[in-house]
Amino acid sequence: MRGKKAIACLLGLQLVAALPVTAAVSGQAKVPANPPTVQVTVNGHVTQLQKPSIIIGGSTYMAIEDLTHLLHAKWQAKGQSGVEVTLRTGVILSFQLNTKRAAVGDKWTEIGAGAISHNKQVYLPLRWVIEQAGHELKWNSQTRTVEIVAPEGYDQFKQVDFASLTQEEKDFVQKAKGRAGVHQLGDLYVIARGQSPNPGYGIEVVGTEWSWEQLKVYVRLTKPEPGRMYAQVISYPYVLVKVKLPPYTTLVVLDADTQQPLFEGAEGI
Repeated sequence: MRGKKAIACLLGLQLVAALPVTAAVSGQAKVPANPPTVQVTVNGHVTQLQKPSIIIGGSTYMAIEDLTHLLHAKWQAKGQSGVEVTLRTGVILSFQLNTKRAAVGDKWTEIGAGAISHNKQVYLPLRWVIEQAGHELKWNSQTRTVEIVAPEGYDQFKQVDFASLTQEEKDFVQKAKGRAGVHQLGDLYVIARGQSPNPGYGIEVVGTEWSWEQLKVYVRLTKPEPGRMYAQVISYPYVLVKVKLPPYTTLVVLDADTQQPLFEGAEGI
């Protein structure tokens, strides 16, 4: 994964280096030296970007690496003056840099704002790409925030209660909870610590991180509080989560403190 990203970055830098930074081709707006920046949210959550999103000629642009990361897409340079973005649905978006030419699949057209090069980075028109991915984009003028509204269920990672499960899912949990590891039934995942000597041992999800190929779930294994008495009964700590993963994406559980994979050698997904 890191190797692929490094190659993509290198190709991108080589591509942009060969192009004028403030080119104005085919009616494309000239890029100012210091364009205004905006904040971006997805379903109400602020996104953490590597490069600031900018406004040029009334259109919002996002760095290609940030945008493809947000959409769980991938990108590559095409020739000397083009880039190609593959959405997780398999749809391919193509751009000719510093022009208004873009394509969905093999159908080329001119769009209102095209891809540009700025500060040795490829930037894409946010609204056009977001709409091709099936999302909605809104502008909040009071907070100067671009609000991306993803379809219901998109990337929705949520913890669920045992009582909310179907009988089939409950039966699966009962069988899986005693085995340390990650166990899957459809969009249900059981992240189990395994057998523990008392209820003082636990497991909790503390965060998630998406990438093109992985959903990283950070968990913490908790221990009994010092000095507290616990009933000496066997327990099976686990958490239940539901998420619909994009194609070719896997769920990986990491220790929140060490950043290392948990349950090596245990039954996986």
